[in-house]
Parts: sequence; structure tokens; C-alpha cells
Amino acid sequence: MTGLNFLGTEEILSGLLAERMPKVIEDLMVDICAKKISVVGITPSQRLQARLRRWLKDGAKCDFRYRDARGRPARLASADFGPREVRNMAVKLKRRIARLQKAGVRSAIRLAPQTLRPIYDRAWPRQSRHLARERRGFQRRLYARYSAAFELFDMQLVLTRELGDELNRIARTKWPTGDQAALIDVLSRLHARACQIAHEVEALLRAGYADGAMGRWRSLHEVSVVFQFISERGTDTAIRYLAHDAIESWKAARVYNTMASRLKHRPFTAVEMTAIKRASDAALAKYGPEFETEYGWAAQALHNRRPSFADLERTVKLDHFRPYYKFASHNVHANPKGVLYRLSVSGIRHLLPTGSSNVGLTDPGQNAALSLGRITAAFVNQVPSLDALCLMAMLNELPHEIGVAFWKAEKAIQADERKLRRKTKAPA
Repeated sequence: MTGLNFLGTEEILSGLLAERMPKVIEDLMVDICAKKISVVGITPSQRLQARLRRWLKDGAKCDFRYRDARGRPARLASADFGPREVRNMAVKLKRRIARLQKAGVRSAIRLAPQTLRPIYDRAWPRQSRHLARERRGFQRRLYARYSAAFELFDMQLVLTRELGDELNRIARTKWPTGDQAALIDVLSRLHARACQIAHEVEALLRAGYADGAMGRWRSLHEVSVVFQFISERGTDTAIRYLAHDAIESWKAARVYNTMASRLKHRPFTAVEMTAIKRASDAALAKYGPEFETEYGWAAQALHNRRPSFADLERTVKLDHFRPYYKFASHNVHANPKGVLYRLSVSGIRHLLPTGSSNVGLTDPGQNAALSLGRITAAFVNQVPSLDALCLMAMLNELPHEIGVAFWKAEKAIQADERKLRRKTKAPA
């Protein structure tokens, strides 16, 4: 399994066409000869056409003798093909070859599932073992390079998750109900989601997918901004945030029902759609028409009828991450920048990465550590305790250490690559 040429389908079709060519040419010549005979008033019978075929196969060395419509002897000279007939035969031959090629391609595609799957089924176990060895070897070498960074990042992830669990437990015990409970519910959920995304970033980094990790950091940054905005603005914004789910549910339900038949899915019933719409209308009636926008839950806090994510960023003073956020967006959307520039190849445009790489890990690693630390610090401020504050003071040191560890490993890789390039260019 080394690529599309592994099958050699085009070569097979070309071989089959070459095998059939003599028969095609022979059929055309029989047709021309039969047409010449029909001019004298007889329709060539199958027996006569069979004689013509044998005559042509023998090389048409002598005249072909037959009887015309009146029974009189007639003959077809061996060299009785004029220039026009030769041209007509060439045109017809070209058309028949084209038809044969199309038929062969259609047949090959139609039969591909039956013919190719057994080939791949037989070859796959060996290929799978080869891929597994390659993957293990790459990840072993990657860990050897970035072990310090990965271990520090793991430490931050584990301590952050455990701290979040403890803060959530304390807060829900202290505020089991009421407006503060709604705030804690939102912040706990956002913190848990941030921990999960950070683990996804780490998994991608350990597998050598820097661009994918940067894309997931983009989501982590969004969670960080929303978390800090809600934690600063308090319970009313948290309640609006939860209520906005009704707006998003109604928008999603409409899109889903529009495409349900094409997706062959069961659409929401009229009763279900009415219930979803009723909840959305109730939220709009309570919070106003501006609540319908994407970030409508923040409209009242920002005194802005159409707030954007950039507005939230500026409010919590995280807009200095906007360049990184826009850069990370290239790994999410199919724009030209995302195609032409990849972290995993250090910006070398002529390379087309299709898998893992050992470079480009620094930005997503450090950014994820910073965002996770910032969310956790804001959570601690909502549920302060001496233990939590002490642990947070220690955790605050980790993002910088993680960034330095990633950068040192990447610089060492780049230095080794430069040495290797110099050696390959040096005369033997």
C-alpha cells in the first residue's frame, strides 16, 4: 500500500484495450467490406461476413470472390480501400476506442468495491503494524525531545483539575441555591470545559499536531474570555448566559429541521418545535430583542445591542491575544493562510504536511498553559481559601516554565536540522 499507483488500474485497462484492438480493427474492416458488397445489391449474410473475416485474417492476399444479387460472379480486390475509406475507418476506430475506454473506466469503478477491498483487507494487517511502529517511534522521539515541557504541562493539568474539583465542591456546599449558585454553576462548567480542552491540546501536542493544538487553544481562549467576563460581571450575567441556551436551541432546531430530510434524520415534530420556540420567545420577552444575537447574553453588561467576542476580549483586557487568536483561526477555517502557513513545517510553503511533526509546539503549548492558569486564578478568586491561594501561587509559575521548556526543545530541534542540512550540502 504505497499510494494510488499500487493498483495499476490504468495499466490494466491499457493492457485490455491493447488486447482488444486487433478485434476492433478487424470488425471495422469487415463492416467496410460488407458495405462495399451491399452496393452491388446484396445484403451480406452471416456466412458471407464470416468468410470476409477469415479472408481478412489471412491477410487478404488474393481477391475475395462472391456472387452478386443476380448470381453472377463478383470479386473484392485486396487493395480496394480508397483514401476516404481509410480516413473513415480511422475516425470510427478512434470513436470505438473512446467508447471502450469509457466502458472500461465505468466497469472498473463499478467493480472497485468488490475487487479492491479484498486486496486492502489482505494488505492492511501488515500495513497497520508498520504504521503502529512508526507512530510509537515518532512519539518516543518526540517525548525525548519535549519531556520536560510535557511533564510540566501534565503537572499543571492534573493540579488544575483537582483544584477545580475542590473549588466546585466547596462553592456548591456554600451556595446550594440562589443567584450565587447560578454563577458557580456557570463557572464550574466553564472551568471543567477548559480542563477538557487543555487535555485535548496536550493530546495533540504529544501526537505532534501543533496546528490542531493551536486550533483547540482558540476554543480555550474563548472559554477563558467568557469565564473572566462572567466572573467579573456577576450573577445577572451568569443567569443571562444560561438563559441564552433557549435562543441557541431555537436557531439550531430551525437549521436541523431544514436539513433533516436531506440527512435522512427524523425532524423535530411540530409540538417539539413549538416548545423550543416558546422557550426562546420567553427569553426574548424577558431580556429584550438584543438577547437574540450571538453574544446577546452580554448585551446588558456591555450596554451594547450587538456585542461581539472582540468586545468581550477588550473588556477583560485579553485583546492582546487577538493576533494569536486570529492566527489560530487559520487552523479552523479553510482560508488561504491556513493552507499556505503551517506551524508544523515552520512556515516552509513548499512542504505539504499530512501528518505529525516535531516542530511548532511552543505557541499552542504556552498559550494553553496561560489560558488555563488564567481561568483557574479567576475561579479561585470566586471561592478563596488559604489552600487554594497557596496552590494557585505555585500554579502561576508553571505557564512560563512550560513555555520555556517547549521553546528550548524546539530550538534544539532547529539547530540539529541546520546541522543536518549543512552536512547534506557538504561535499563527500
